[in-house]
Parts: sequence; structure tokens; C-alpha cells
Amino acid sequence: MASLATKSGVHQVQWTATSGKRETIYLGKTPKRWAEEFRRRLERLVDAKAFGEPLDRATARWLAELNPKWRAKLADKGLSDPLPVSTIGELLQHQRAAAVSRGVVESTLTKYDDIKANLCEFFDADRPLLAVSENDAEEFRNWLRKCGSRPDGGPLAETTVTNRCKHAKSMFKVAVRKHWIHENPFEAMVGWEDANPDRRYFVERETVDRLFAVSRPGALRLGLAMARYLGVRVASELRPLKWEWVDWDQQMITVLDWKRKRYPSKRYRHVPIFPELLPYLEEAWEAAPEGAEFIFSEHDRKITNAAWYNRLEKLCLRAKVHTWERLWQNLRSTRETELLDQYPIHVVTSWIGNSPKVAIRNYGQVTKEHLARATGRPLALPAEDPPSAGDPPADSARLQNRGS
Repeated sequence: MASLATKSGVHQVQWTATSGKRETIYLGKTPKRWAEEFRRRLERLVDAKAFGEPLDRATARWLAELNPKWRAKLADKGLSDPLPVSTIGELLQHQRAAAVSRGVVESTLTKYDDIKANLCEFFDADRPLLAVSENDAEEFRNWLRKCGSRPDGGPLAETTVTNRCKHAKSMFKVAVRKHWIHENPFEAMVGWEDANPDRRYFVERETVDRLFAVSRPGALRLGLAMARYLGVRVASELRPLKWEWVDWDQQMITVLDWKRKRYPSKRYRHVPIFPELLPYLEEAWEAAPEGAEFIFSEHDRKITNAAWYNRLEKLCLRAKVHTWERLWQNLRSTRETELLDQYPIHVVTSWIGNSPKVAIRNYGQVTKEHLARATGRPLALPAEDPPSAGDPPADSARLQNRGS
């Protein structure tokens, strides 16, 4: 039998273990009703261990929903199994393994690695989950703003800080759902900066035409056309493209949605071959070797994302076009913005491969054409002076230092 003793408002539960040793768990200044319930359930646990009997359903549920702090105390006394995940390092390892089993893409796994590095550097991998408070979570966000850095040494953008904190919040949410902790320390965090409109750039068709004018037929030329006029992700959605996915009669092309390929209903999307893209696709078809399976050659499919970025940067240098932020992503964003002006959002997002929420928050842009249409007159917006014919763009030195 377990007994409940109270002294100066502090409760403690005592019982005799099977070894004959008198054991005690101090409950502190908890409500007496709760302390009495703890005593009753502890008796069930002691009996189950002494006689090798399974727990009754009510006690098993009580144990599963018990605050991990008290469950850890019971585990120390041998009355329950220890929590499978109790430290930040174990949580991060569990979440990454779960992501791998779900088949998430490599870029998402990279995000897991980034937040793992940040959390382990700030908290230490051996920090107990129970020892992370709301104040610790807020200090972590402030630390990311001040001490977090990109690979090139620059400070993290506020949107990156937000995304990493949201990622941490989702990880701790899993820990709450599995009853490894009682509360999510990131739950009360507010003031998210979900998107950075300053990094959006509408790539005018005149700019793309200048790039096409100096490009040669090949992978970069077709990739540029597909990013700007089809809105595909470069280069993850270029690599799997096959010629059999091109329906010349219906003027449709099937695209493997790389980010959502683990969902059967979203694995593929069927996109019109827009008139702007058709000449470049036909050009590639005429140049393809007999019996070619993939639209892009084996060599081109092995090109890294960084190399695709460098190739486009060099093409901008050759065309004397100033580069813009997020070179490939803004081509995709530009195309979605154009399509949103012509078709319902549910149609556009099915072609581009995102959700209406993501399209509005991260892709849709306000252009000078929108403003001109609203005012009924051409709108002269301040624009960057184009480079002179004899001078390279201002960022050419940076490009040359990066190499290929």
C-alpha cells in the first residue's frame, strides 16, 4: 500500500518496494486531490510490477498523459519505462529519421540539418527537453538573429529565422503529442516574418529575351524557358522529364512534382505547353538523339543546383543583364504571377505545384502593369539604369570570384 503524507503543504508518496526498501516520491505543493490520484495510480503500478500483471486501461492512459516530469520520477523508481526521447539531440535524431522514412526530398533534410546545428549549438544536444522554457525559446530566436549566419558569413534573414523557429516549434509539437513533454516552449512565440517581399523580382520578358539572344541551344536555354514559361523548379523538376511525358497533340506535358512526390495524388501535375515555351521544346526535340528517353541528357541531369545557378549568372553577364536575387525561383514566381492574372488560383496552383496559401504569400507579385491598369495610364516607376554596352554588370567581379 502507498501512503500520502503532507507536511507544511508539501506532499510525498511513500511505499514499500518488492525489495523491501521504503521508497518516496516528493510531489511538492501540488493540489491534494491531484496528489491523492497520483497515490492511487502509483499503487496500481506497484502491484502490476510485483505480480507481473498488465496495467488496467485507466492507469495506462493516466501514465501516458502524465506530465513527463512525474513520469521520469516513476521511471527512476522502476515503475514505468523511461521516455524514448528525453533530450534535444534525441528529438532531432528522431525527427530526421521520421522525415527520411516519409521520403522527403533532400532539400527538406538539409533544413533538418540546419535547425539541428542551431539547436545543438545554442542548447547543447544533451539538454533535457523538460529544461527548455518559453523564455529559452525566445532567447534562441534572438540568438539566431544575432549569431546565426549563412555559409558565406552573412547574417540570417528574418524570414530564415522565422522558418527555423517554426521548424523547431513543429518538432517540439511532436514531443508534446507523444507525451515526451507537457508543453511546447515555442507555442507562444509570435511575430513571424513569413515572407520577404524585398527578395521578389518580376523578370520582364524583355530581360529573358536578351538572355535567349546570347544563349546557345542546349540545357541552359531549355531550362530557362521552362522556368520562365512553365514555372518548374530548377533543377529538381528538370532532371526526371521524359519525352514520353510530352503530349504534342494535346499540347500538354507531365511534370514530376519533386517536393510532393511522396503523395500519390500530387506526385505528377499536367501542365499546358504554353505558346512561349513551344519553340524551345521543339528545338530540343529536333536536337535530341534517336531513342532519347530523357529530355535532358545524362550529363545535364548530373549538374548540381549550384552549377545551374552559376550557369544562369554567367549568361546574365554575357547578356549584360544585372542579376536579381533568387535567380531561378523568381523566374518561377514571375510565371505564377502572370498566370494568376489570367486563370483562377486553383488552376494556377495545380500547374505550378503549390497551394493557394503559398502562392499568395511567397509567389504572387504586384507589378507595374497592375498599377497601370488600376490608374488607367502608363506608370513610370523608378528603375535601375541598364548597364552600358561596354561595361559589365556591377556584380561581374563577384561572379568571377565564385568560379564555375
